[in-house]
Amino acid sequence: AQLATTGSFTVRSDSTSHADADSDGGSGALIDIAKSEAHATISDTVRTDVGAGASLSAGGAMRVEALRSTELDVIAEVDAGGLGANTTTIAKGTINGTTTTVDIGAADIAGQTLTVQARTRALDASVIARSEASAAGADSDATAELDTRSDATTKVHDGANLYGRDMLTLGAYQDRLASAATATAITNGLGGDTDPEGHNTLRADTLVDADAGATLRTRNLLVEANTAPSPTYTLTLVKEGALIDFGSEAGTSSLTLNQTIEFDATVVMLGAPSPELVIDADGNVTSQINIGFHKAGNDIVVDDIANTGALSGSIVFRINPVSYVRTVDAPGVSGSGSSSSVIRGAPTFEFVTGYESVTIANASALDLHINAIDVINRSGNFSSSITVNVASKSGFAPITRTVTGATDLRIDASGGGNVVLNARVANPYGSSLIRSGDGDIVSADDTARLDSDSVTLEAGGGAVGTREAPIRIDSNRFSASAADGIAVLEVSGNLNVERAVSLSGSIALTAAGSILDANAAAGADISAPDIILDAIGGSIGTAANPLEIDVSGSSLHASAQGDVIITDVLGAMGIAKVTSVAGNIELRVLDHAAGSDPVGEDMLLGAAAVIRALAGNIALSAGDDFRAAAGSLIQAGGTVTLAVDVGDADQNIGAEVDLQGVIRATSVSITGGSDNDVFSLVGTA
Repeated sequence: AQLATTGSFTVRSDSTSHADADSDGGSGALIDIAKSEAHATISDTVRTDVGAGASLSAGGAMRVEALRSTELDVIAEVDAGGLGANTTTIAKGTINGTTTTVDIGAADIAGQTLTVQARTRALDASVIARSEASAAGADSDATAELDTRSDATTKVHDGANLYGRDMLTLGAYQDRLASAATATAITNGLGGDTDPEGHNTLRADTLVDADAGATLRTRNLLVEANTAPSPTYTLTLVKEGALIDFGSEAGTSSLTLNQTIEFDATVVMLGAPSPELVIDADGNVTSQINIGFHKAGNDIVVDDIANTGALSGSIVFRINPVSYVRTVDAPGVSGSGSSSSVIRGAPTFEFVTGYESVTIANASALDLHINAIDVINRSGNFSSSITVNVASKSGFAPITRTVTGATDLRIDASGGGNVVLNARVANPYGSSLIRSGDGDIVSADDTARLDSDSVTLEAGGGAVGTREAPIRIDSNRFSASAADGIAVLEVSGNLNVERAVSLSGSIALTAAGSILDANAAAGADISAPDIILDAIGGSIGTAANPLEIDVSGSSLHASAQGDVIITDVLGAMGIAKVTSVAGNIELRVLDHAAGSDPVGEDMLLGAAAVIRALAGNIALSAGDDFRAAAGSLIQAGGTVTLAVDVGDADQNIGAEVDLQGVIRATSVSITGGSDNDVFSLVGTA
């Protein structure tokens, strides 16, 4: 099941049970024997189960709870008189199988605040037996028996994911416990046998149990297993005997209160509240959290965002001390009473040092200026955030560590203004999206850069960077789209391209290392009229995974220290200049079936085109034709291999080789396909 709401949501099971039993007897015969019995039993199970695969989400408060109230009253009375009288009363009450349970399977449950609780609101049990005999010789017996068991359990299983953005409470409670057994035996006369007997057993187990493999994410965590701080428990035996009486009191009492937390889950403590700034189309602020800004002319200037100070939030485990009132009003009655408060487990506490998210949205036409952003809190101060208020905690051994988390950073200018990066944006372990609806994404100067595990830049009606001032990034994955061109510089390591598309402008990508295909999809990684690639310290593509492009114009510029391995997946490939300092060059144009692509899958070199691998080999492969104009140059330190009509997807359609430029290599090989291909080497040197 999947349930979601922007407001608050409660999943609740609620039960109130009440049992009464009354018996009353009596007479006044000369010889009178009277008996009264009353019995009552309550067995009440209340459960709230959220099973595996369920998803519950609330924008406000989310509550998952089971609630129970139980009341039992048993009264047995008898009153008899005569020359001889014998009275017996028996009152028995039983509360068993009475449980309050919340059981969370491998489900996802989320809210701004999240409360998961099993709560016994009240348990009141009373058993009264009263027997009175009035005679010269009388026997009065009264027996009161009460057996009570109450459990409250909150269980979180392996695979559960609980998220309370601001607060998460996991609890089991028994708010009120009251148990009373009273036996009264009265004999009025010269001689008698007066015997009150009572038994009262009360056991209450309160448990919170979170398995290893369960994950709790919040800024403040409270885990409680609390029994009523002052439960009442009484056994009263009243004996009012005859002048000469041979009776006695007899009874037993037992009170057991167990409060336990078994906790092995992983707790992910989120960092400071996520910065958020939302400005509407009229320039009004609709949301502002943990972030500052000012307006300067036609600009919205966002202040520096720094995640500083001690790591926020708290983790509290609490079992309140119990001071039970156990009253046994009867001489010689045996009894016992005990309570325990124990926490056990080996959980992991992960303090997230990064913001959960950073959101900046500008729907106005003003330009949006982004200054420095650092999403990571580097203080490392978290030990004071953990409190364990439990009497017995020797078996509790948490592991505490910090993790950076993956911040979701989103900057969106949807109103037509530009996004201007003025400084360094540091989100090294998260994902970053910068979007400009109709404007550009630009850098103010060389100090501006975006560090992020994943970078996505979108300028639906403008450009991303310029050739003179590219957007400087440090990423592990990169994608971009624009109407008017893309210019990006990967300042450290490789540029792993998931997808880059420009409708009308060129795409210029530069990497300190290599430029590589970041996905295994068959489509183009880079699509633009003109493509400029520069791998300063590495390669472009690999033999196992060539960089796939769709250069729709006549201009592919590619340079690398190592190999250059590029495949054009659609239409022709126009080459301006492709060079490798120390590697091989492999350029391919894929063939398609006749009619599937109106443009031939040709490889075209203009009059100034250059393909140069000074220390390696060159392999050129065209699905259809290969044409090199006079003035073009193909130069290899090793061999040059040229193949046309490769793949032969358009059967019976031959290819043409038109070589008018210069080829320099240790050897040259030119091959065709299975169709009638034409070779023309005119003025080729």
